[in-house]
Amino acid sequence: MAAYGWGTNSSIKDWLFAEGYRFDFFQAVRLLELLAPDHPGVGQSADPICDPVQFRSRISQSFPPSDIAGVGHSSQVGRPPYMDVNFMSLAGAFGPLPAPYTDFLLERLAKKEFALKEFLDLFNHRLVSLAYRIRKTFRVGFEWKAPQETHLSNYLFSLVGLNTPGLHHRLQVPDLSLVAFGGLMAHQVRSLAGLERVLCGYFQTSVRVQSFLGGWQPLDSTEWTRLGRAGANRELGRTTALGTRVWDQHQQLLVTMGPLTPEQFQTFLPVGWGFHSLQELTNWYVGSDHKIRYALKLHPHAKAPECRLSATSSAARLGWSSWLGSQRTASLPQKALVSSPVVLQVNHRQHRTRQVILSRRSGQYASHVTGHPLFKGLPLTEIAEISRHMVARRVGRGTVVVRQGEPGESLFIIGQGKAEVIVRSIDGKERHVATLGTGEFFGEMALLTGKPRTATVVMLEDGTVHELGKDALHQILARCPRIQQTLSTYLRKRSLALSQVA
Repeated sequence: MAAYGWGTNSSIKDWLFAEGYRFDFFQAVRLLELLAPDHPGVGQSADPICDPVQFRSRISQSFPPSDIAGVGHSSQVGRPPYMDVNFMSLAGAFGPLPAPYTDFLLERLAKKEFALKEFLDLFNHRLVSLAYRIRKTFRVGFEWKAPQETHLSNYLFSLVGLNTPGLHHRLQVPDLSLVAFGGLMAHQVRSLAGLERVLCGYFQTSVRVQSFLGGWQPLDSTEWTRLGRAGANRELGRTTALGTRVWDQHQQLLVTMGPLTPEQFQTFLPVGWGFHSLQELTNWYVGSDHKIRYALKLHPHAKAPECRLSATSSAARLGWSSWLGSQRTASLPQKALVSSPVVLQVNHRQHRTRQVILSRRSGQYASHVTGHPLFKGLPLTEIAEISRHMVARRVGRGTVVVRQGEPGESLFIIGQGKAEVIVRSIDGKERHVATLGTGEFFGEMALLTGKPRTATVVMLEDGTVHELGKDALHQILARCPRIQQTLSTYLRKRSLALSQVA
């Protein structure tokens, strides 16, 4: 006799069909649904034959030991398996029909007459299916869809303000990770404690937020004080302002991250992957009314890396992650200031710590690459990495860069010059679609979809094109979650635009 259960070599499927009475009813039905992924869910089809399981009621006057009497395969080819249940039966000890009807039904079954029982099972199957469907609808644990596709996720996305399709995938932070902070986002009044909880919960590091860090706020020219007959804002103590800016004590917030490991420290620099997520998550919670500064605190026992000049992303960066000398011999001032947008503060106490105050804006990226939706928001290191993978080609007037119908292995950026996009129809006629200029992309649709190129691109004048191959692009897509999330939206919009042009 085969052994079933934990610690045996038998599958759960075999165990379910051999000893179904040992299973919880709802868990057993869920397993049968998973075994038939091509079928609709229980109680969701108009024809009961399409359900992944057929429910039958066990007719008896005795007290059942479990909800399930047994699970088995149907004797008819193409029919789903059956499950005999001990509850919600029209007849039997717990059914609504009077006892004489149960006795009459048992007599029919003893004579191998199953017509009446099978007739009642039509209703029994529907009743049990609806009972399971109700439990599945209102119990989160019975959802078979991905978490972001469930009904509950729609309610939670509404709390964080991301329940409409147009708001999905707009942050570098995955949408699903924001659901955990729905309770904090549901409050209209945002607090520093809430911001600390959000950042600490997402980045899994210590976070401290300080408020009321003042800053100079420039005045609009219409608010300047002007003396004379044609002057303005001259009421002393009310509208008079000395100068063209005022001090605003509520202007800035300081977000201190750390203590951090050297790897985390590099991640949260403006050229790292974590900085954009930190910016967007902070702005998502606080809004755009405040100026945000970020302080990265290195762990006191972290070992200072060697200062080496290099073109790689791990190289030391002046003013951020570089210093001269070893950790013991480095002699740094108590406080050093570097011109905006970066301020470096170095504090020495019992252990040396470094704080880098980062501005809200991390500078301008390479204009050509960041102008494309696929690369928007990439760190500077990745922009440089893309540039290194690109191959510059000098092309003359009339050169065919890509040809319609060819496989797409690269995308191109026009570095200099102009190009014409031509589409050839089935009857052989060519039609001008667009004219591309410096900084514009082409060829990405065929590269991303794997389909042949849908147009021919010809240079209208001598110029330069930069080529990015498939392997390099796939590495970038795999590393950046935001590109992966926005890729489907971008392809859908481009496909719609091309269909309208055609």
